[in-house]
Amino acid sequence: MIQEGLTFISDEDTHAYFWHGCPVPSVTTILSGVGVIDSRWFNEQSAIRGTYVHEATALFDRNELREDTLDPVLVPYVDAYKKFLSDTLFAPTLIEEALYSEAYGFAGTLDRTGDLYGNNVLIDIKTGTAPKWVKWQTAAYRELTLEVGTQFPQYRHSLQLKEDGTYRLSEPMIDPHDWQEFLAMLTVYNCKKSIGVKE
Repeated sequence: MIQEGLTFISDEDTHAYFWHGCPVPSVTTILSGVGVIDSRWFNEQSAIRGTYVHEATALFDRNELREDTLDPVLVPYVDAYKKFLSDTLFAPTLIEEALYSEAYGFAGTLDRTGDLYGNNVLIDIKTGTAPKWVKWQTAAYRELTLEVGTQFPQYRHSLQLKEDGTYRLSEPMIDPHDWQEFLAMLTVYNCKKSIGVKE
């Protein structure tokens, strides 16, 4: 379910958020705009794979995945996610949830929140090694959950799904400075935009 007033468009050509018809930046757009995300490490193939893995795992959590139709390339990543669920008994509550911050004017789609070992946590799924900037990404997503009144995640994790069918769950990210640093980057992003500096 998406917040009333928020429109999220995601296709091969567009990945954009609109709040009551007005475009708003995403968490990753902000991080890219201030130079934190180094696009040299991305390639089109890995980006497409990541998108499909996210879709497949979300369908699995919603009991809507037809595994017999999965592209063989995606199977080990889905197997890794299933192994994570089996090992940890993680119970998702929010799944690929698009949210908007009225207080700060940004949007994002978090991957999962849910119960992990008795704690409410936020999990960001990666199909490659989790980048260092994931701490700011997840801090921003965590703030979004607070504004919409859902249960505030106590911890943040990245979950790396690997092509050999295994996974790696990060240590909990708990540094409160992560959110403050994201706010500083949001300020820089907005200042750049106000004087016409392109991302």
